[in-house]
Amino acid sequence: MTYALFDATIKRTKGDVGDPIVIMPLKTAIAYASNSTQINDSYIKAFKEAGLIG
Repeated sequence: MTYALFDATIKRTKGDVGDPIVIMPLKTAIAYASNSTQINDSYIKAFKEAGLIG
């Protein structure tokens, strides 16, 4: 969440392996949010157009 809130990125180069201390909580948070919310497709489109999601 800190990375998202401060618009930061984890810089990686080819062959890097993500740090599990960072990656696992992020994956857990994404899965939890995805499973517990329902979002209209128009919101997804707007988020993509705004560059908030890929």
